[in-house]
Amino acid sequence: MIEGLPDGVLLCIGLVVLVFGGEAVVQGSMKIADHFGMPSFLVGFTLVAIGTSLPELGVVLNALSRGTQESVDLAVGGVVGSNIANVMLVLSIAIILGATSESDKSLREDSLMLLVATGVVLGATLLGEFPVWMGLMSIVSMGA
Repeated sequence: MIEGLPDGVLLCIGLVVLVFGGEAVVQGSMKIADHFGMPSFLVGFTLVAIGTSLPELGVVLNALSRGTQESVDLAVGGVVGSNIANVMLVLSIAIILGATSESDKSLREDSLMLLVATGVVLGATLLGEFPVWMGLMSIVSMGA
């Protein structure tokens, strides 16, 4: 924490930085897509998705460094909960506000990857664990 500043002020500063940072990520990603002639959904699916997941990665690494099961459970719950919120809340609001995919093909591709990711989480839930091979499979599927 920054000494001397109330939590509410820090929260407001963080939200302002988040809004401007998010705008910079979107604008930069669009320029990258244009420069390389890539479809914007592909850039969103990879660069933007990875960039917005980095805070969760930091939380997981921090939790693992603490070595307690409670920390790990909290980190995994945060990652899964964040992704559920992204799909159910953020995507839903974007659709309500009129955002549409570039094409039916990109929507099908994105939906297929969502189903694969859901299958991995479901498999881990049914197994009662998330083995290393399943984590590797998840990383490889991001590149597919």
